[in-house]
Amino acid sequence: MRRRIIIIFTALLVTAAVIAYFAPRAVIAVVSARHGLATTYRDLQVLDLRTFRCKDLKVLDKKKGVGIVANDARVRIDALSPRAGMSAFTFEMSRVRFTAKAQGRGNHDDTLLGIVMTPFKSKWRYKTIRGSIVNTPEGTMLKDCSASGDEIELAISGRLLSNETIDADIAVAFSPDTAETMPDMVSQMVFKERPDGWRSFSARLTGDARTPSIQMTGNLFRLNIGAVTRREPAK
Repeated sequence: MRRRIIIIFTALLVTAAVIAYFAPRAVIAVVSARHGLATTYRDLQVLDLRTFRCKDLKVLDKKKGVGIVANDARVRIDALSPRAGMSAFTFEMSRVRFTAKAQGRGNHDDTLLGIVMTPFKSKWRYKTIRGSIVNTPEGTMLKDCSASGDEIELAISGRLLSNETIDADIAVAFSPDTAETMPDMVSQMVFKERPDGWRSFSARLTGDARTPSIQMTGNLFRLNIGAVTRREPAK
């Protein structure tokens, strides 16, 4: 009888170890396949049944060509329903940068859309990025996502639907030295100065994610602009 109990107990331990090893990998594989992501990582550690940590995380949206790279990532599974195509995670990443496929030559920081999209350029290095994300067949929702670095800070909440419709609030702040490198129009009209010397702006994006409507409140104005048309570089 005692031997049978030992065998059963050992089998349970082995089963638990196998589940702990494969479950996070299965979750990553399922979510990546469901949402068209190419995901790589190393040194995956299971912290508990819902939380795992990994090194050198790289996530790329294969259709849009945009992604994120983090030296260290900690992820908690808040909800998961593969059959319904729904997943929810809380994440915290360190030493992070965004990636994007080439958009052509030229500096577009002097355009309104270019200013709003500035924090997603690959040149910025964020010390930490944390927040929550919910994926459904209808799209993706970001909740209380914030990023901070020595030169830039970013806060974003909103949703991007599968039909490329966006509804999001973005707040961006630049360090005093970084803000000085921006075009004069941006520095004088768009930025608000914070008590700590950092300069910031906030914007709301709605409509087609590729040419969104932009609502922006700056230092000297309040704008509510309809769909923005991208200008192709002169040939």
